[in-house]
Amino acid sequence: MEESVPGRKCRFQAIYCSSEEPGFTADQVNIHSVTSQGWQTLKFCEYPQELGLRIVADDDDFVNDDRQNTSANKATKCLTQLQLLSHESKISTRIELYIGTGDNYHQATFTRLGFMALDGNDRTEHRARELKTVYIDQRAAQYVRLIVHRPHKNHVNLFGQVGIVAINLLGLDPTEVAVIAARKAGKVSNSFMQVNYADNKNDEFQDEKRLQQRRRALQEKESKLQQERDAGLTEFTANGGFSLASRDIDARSRTILQLLAQAKADAVALDEYDLAKVSNIKIKKIW
Repeated sequence: MEESVPGRKCRFQAIYCSSEEPGFTADQVNIHSVTSQGWQTLKFCEYPQELGLRIVADDDDFVNDDRQNTSANKATKCLTQLQLLSHESKISTRIELYIGTGDNYHQATFTRLGFMALDGNDRTEHRARELKTVYIDQRAAQYVRLIVHRPHKNHVNLFGQVGIVAINLLGLDPTEVAVIAARKAGKVSNSFMQVNYADNKNDEFQDEKRLQQRRRALQEKESKLQQERDAGLTEFTANGGFSLASRDIDARSRTILQLLAQAKADAVALDEYDLAKVSNIKIKKIW
């Protein structure tokens, strides 16, 4: 049976965007945290828009807001997955995915892998965020290009913007892919591979089957929470086991709890459990 290799998280840097809203700049997607708000296009911009990422070495200490097109911190990874968390109301109808290699982003040779079609999110009244996962067949890449098409029309997105809250890349080093290919060809022993992966046991390898199970569980939880909202029992996603309707909370605390709960849900969706714990601790302090 063929082995499934999900890969590890790859570091990247946003180095180009065709527009960005002040306060929601492209570098917000570099590192997902409780405070990051993601990238948003400029109000009333023309579509399609473009967001460009450069993959960087695991040990590279790049400057977060430096978008100079140098190749000093460029790295090559064989990508296996791309995860994208969309804004709850500023939702693109379609996002095209390209990967490329070259001296710099604008001169790189890109290959189109396909596109993601996103739901308009009307059924949740634009309160839930959609997580899209694209599986990539260990393609070598130094750059990722996202071509963002016009947003879905709704009464919340008044300025015709698109927002991407977070991006996650998974992949392997080219040497690891070569070893895997050699193993499949019978040129490398299983014991060699076991030692190789034992050294990487702390690199957060993700199992595709478990990831799919988590997504299904999250969808079921979202459906249940939607039913609770309809019954007036709660007011936000991922309530953490409590109901705002059952407590007398001032408006400011209620707003903070809603923001923390959304941040916790986003972190769980991206498997950022340390960040989810931070949000949960803050929730308990207020609650």
